Amino acid sequence: MDSKLDILCLTETWQQQNDFLHLNQATPPGFVYFSKPCSSGRGGGLALIHRKTLKITPVPVTELSTCEIPAVQLNGPSPTIVAVIYRPPKPSTAFLPELTSILTNLCASSPNIILMGAFNIHLDNPTNALTMDLTLSWTALTSLSLFHSRPTVKVTF
Repeated sequence: MDSKLDILCLTETWQQQNDFLHLNQATPPGFVYFSKPCSSGRGGGLALIHRKTLKITPVPVTELSTCEIPAVQLNGPSPTIVAVIYRPPKPSTAFLPELTSILTNLCASSPNIILMGAFNIHLDNPTNALTMDLTLSWTALTSLSLFHSRPTVKVTF
């Protein structure tokens, strides 16, 4: 954390309920974390590690069937909601409607939203049906912009 980082969002922590050992060990001095352990089975789990000096308030988010998404609000002159999402790679037609509902609620709470995480959608493949649906619903929903730099896994089409 010596890169002047204020917040670090982690996906797939594999943290289980009531198991804080790894996050406690990974959190440097001067930082605290907000986490959402795996809801069931393996994989999943999310955490936001942040400087203690930041004024952060948890934002209630409806429990979803297709993904995990904890959110916090950075309080200050320009309140910003930071949310991290993990969507397992299994297909689900309910994902986009659930994501749209959550984004609508978050956008109603703050004009500044940062949403990041593991969507498990191949945004690098513009002909993928889920990629097209996500891009259309994302831009039609609000004035949010979709940024991605490169895939985090090697996939051949």
